[in-house]
Amino acid sequence: MQVFDEKYIIRQANIYDIDSIMIFIDNYWKNGHILSRDKHLFEYEFVFRDKVNMILAIERSKNSIEGIFGFIYCSNPLTSKKLDIWGSLWYVKDGNVPFLGVELAKKAYEITKCRMHIGSGANVNTTIPIRKMIFKDKVGKMKHYYYLNNMINDYKICVVNEKCCGSKIVCNYDSLISYSHINSFNEFRSCFSMKANNDIPYKDDWYINRRYFTYPYYKYIKYAIKYKDEVKAIIIMREVSAKNSKAIRIIDVLGDVSYFQFTHHFFEKLMIENNYEYVDFLCFGVPDELIKNAGFCECNDNTSIIIPNYFEPFVQKNIDIWVHYKFDGTRFFKGDCDQDRPNIVRL
Repeated sequence: MQVFDEKYIIRQANIYDIDSIMIFIDNYWKNGHILSRDKHLFEYEFVFRDKVNMILAIERSKNSIEGIFGFIYCSNPLTSKKLDIWGSLWYVKDGNVPFLGVELAKKAYEITKCRMHIGSGANVNTTIPIRKMIFKDKVGKMKHYYYLNNMINDYKICVVNEKCCGSKIVCNYDSLISYSHINSFNEFRSCFSMKANNDIPYKDDWYINRRYFTYPYYKYIKYAIKYKDEVKAIIIMREVSAKNSKAIRIIDVLGDVSYFQFTHHFFEKLMIENNYEYVDFLCFGVPDELIKNAGFCECNDNTSIIIPNYFEPFVQKNIDIWVHYKFDGTRFFKGDCDQDRPNIVRL
């Protein structure tokens, strides 16, 4: 639009913009935010070749950054035929032309040529109404499930006022279901192909390697679910700790999610062997019965249990996570977007 073109240069950021963007984040998004202090994390999350995955609004007369819109690729933008992006930091300074933030988000579509821009962790009071009304996105709240280790009586991370057990489906072919630990990306590629998947958003090998195998801050645990020795799905998890106790979180599920409903023996064994308080599963778009059949219960407004979502720093309360998307069938997991990255600067 002419009003934006006259006042701003709206473009994708380059490497030389990084320091200015980090200062902007510190001054206007949140003072001390990890992406304003940890350049290595910033570059790992947002740099692709010589570009930075952020759209900038630069005021022409002052040459100052007035707004940013960050995004994360779900697959390799050089090769993907089904390119989706997650939105990340999105902020415009007060006093600018109205709807400048909307213009930045529209520019992301134009620059990336993505089929869909989706978001997880969106602000329910600001971002969600904008995405719904202006972009005509579908919106929803992620569901939070948990599976308690009933061998533990003194829970420290979660707050348990009542114990719940899911339905635990009776599987007539338990002997045909097996699990194998995946230790490397080469092992992953040898047993599972991302090329044939039709998941929304579309994730490829490039993304999986960056997100879960070479990620510099977290160590992810990966298991293959096999039926008759054929890998049907991959479960990706991460151990968390607080108050001298620990739990395990399901971060992503790849492949045929219907096999998740047969996993209750696997998770019970995992919890007991590692003394985890619980397994939790934050997701959207996965059929409820598949998760409850595996022994999980839902943590919602009708329950008194607390399953924390924030561990850096640790906050012992339930947190609602809102999402927006375009296509029916879109699935969200804890590992998507920027929802499973560090929040505390490592010294």
